[in-house]
Amino acid sequence: MPLASRRRATRHVVAFAAFAGLLAVRAVAQPASYTPLTDLDSQTYLGFSGGLYPGGNVPPAGHAALGLARAALVRPLDGNGNPSSAGKIALLSIGMSNTTQEFCSQNGLQPCAPWSFVGQALADPAVNRSTLVFVNGARGGQVAGTFDSPADPNYNRIRDTDLASAGLTEAQVQVAWVKVANAQPNRSLPAPESDAFTLLAQMGNIARALKARFPNVQLVFFSSRIYAGYATSALNPEPYAYESGFAVKWLVQASIDQVWAGSVAESRAGDLNPGTVAPWIGWGAYLWANGLTPRSDGLAWQRSDLEGAGTHPSQSGEQKVGAMLLSFFKSEPAARSWFLAAGTAPPAAIETRIIPVVGSTPGAGGSFFKTSVQLHNPGSEPITGLVVFHPSGVPGGDSDPQLFFLLAARQTTSNDDLLPLLNRSGLGSADVRATSGVLPVLSIRVFNDAGAAGTTGFTEEAMRPGEALRAGQEGVLILPTDLTSFRFNLGVRTLEATAATLTVRSGGGFVVATVSRVFPATYHEQQTASAFLGVTTLPPGGTISVTVGAGAAIFYGATVDNRTGDPSMQVARAAP
Repeated sequence: MPLASRRRATRHVVAFAAFAGLLAVRAVAQPASYTPLTDLDSQTYLGFSGGLYPGGNVPPAGHAALGLARAALVRPLDGNGNPSSAGKIALLSIGMSNTTQEFCSQNGLQPCAPWSFVGQALADPAVNRSTLVFVNGARGGQVAGTFDSPADPNYNRIRDTDLASAGLTEAQVQVAWVKVANAQPNRSLPAPESDAFTLLAQMGNIARALKARFPNVQLVFFSSRIYAGYATSALNPEPYAYESGFAVKWLVQASIDQVWAGSVAESRAGDLNPGTVAPWIGWGAYLWANGLTPRSDGLAWQRSDLEGAGTHPSQSGEQKVGAMLLSFFKSEPAARSWFLAAGTAPPAAIETRIIPVVGSTPGAGGSFFKTSVQLHNPGSEPITGLVVFHPSGVPGGDSDPQLFFLLAARQTTSNDDLLPLLNRSGLGSADVRATSGVLPVLSIRVFNDAGAAGTTGFTEEAMRPGEALRAGQEGVLILPTDLTSFRFNLGVRTLEATAATLTVRSGGGFVVATVSRVFPATYHEQQTASAFLGVTTLPPGGTISVTVGAGAAIFYGATVDNRTGDPSMQVARAAP
């Protein structure tokens, strides 16, 4: 199953510009010829430094943290892409003949060979077999240029054949393993028009094409070629197989650099922003070793590991790659949470702040209330997380809208109206969750937008879960003295299913009404205080005491000046 000729010409990039920490060319007397990237250490190859990542084989802490954050978003989805306990997680392969042989089968179809990666994974009890589905999108003869545009026919074939036959849709693809190459390469490094640089550009395009076709893809792992020193044809011999490792290294580095710099870091790779146009990009298993010379972890390639022409793996070679892939996904931090069976991977602790009320909604008297949110990273490492919106009036769940954020060191991001970012309006509450690093510094403002007349509003405090009222605790809200000029709304956001007693008292302390309410978990409700309590009138200057009998919840009062639309807010806090 040979690699086909390029379907279309790929524009070669003729400028050879170094970029920070990536392509720096060093003057050396003798390059380290064909040393695995993982073993290059302080040596270089034609002036290019080795290591899978900058400085070695371990990803930078910020990049690893971002991978964990994206892994936290991988969860069972239904065919429409909505979270579902009956949903699936599709792991898709992309690539050529070697890729399909190693991942599943020589003809690309099910059933996968028992010695392939999928065959070995399905036989391993530690692997998630309840929600994880392996989909082989690789095929013989499909070079890198046949996957580098979302309009490529290969993606329609994956949708209509590979996914459909597994009962899946494009919306369920959340992870990809990519291993691509080109046929008959003829320029090696360090030439600016070398195949490695061409491959770098194509893999950048592939990353963006994956995001365009599979909107829920979170992670993509790239691997380079196996050893091709036994090859007797010009299909894809050395040094091109070896040098494809540099293309993957540079792609991963470009993604890392763009996160840090906040802009495109490498023109060949293009825009790899993991918050918008691309998934998170990391190394898959590194498969190259110099023939019979074992690399530091013992990997070597025997002649018998490759078929007759020395380019494609034999059964033993397929089994070798399959075992390396299986070991990789079982140990990769960004894969363990979804690749391993339930209970195998420990859940990561997630720090959370609760915004009791957020809105983008019209109010009485021509007012229109919005919630602006600013997030700031005070540290020197990137942080990632989610803003999760829980619409008012219904219990929260896995399908609640989420907004992913990524903040570089010292970066601040601002939005003047949160809910439209989530394609939502109305009222509700929100959680801000850190999935890596520390929680960002938060500035939340609720305001009435009066257009040309300006805004009036207040800064809302994001609360720790421990600040909610819990069983046996009591908090108090104070009513305005003028309930004609001011309207008073009562709201609640629960953390757990909550039972509470609300007691209305006059300013003199006399009980006017007592109301018991029960609320589901992760629930928001806000109404006029009269409607919330089911009472006709409220005592001006009185109080509402909230006593929680079970569960945990945040109760608050929102006052609005009927003349100016100026809002304010108070929270019922536990009495000392």
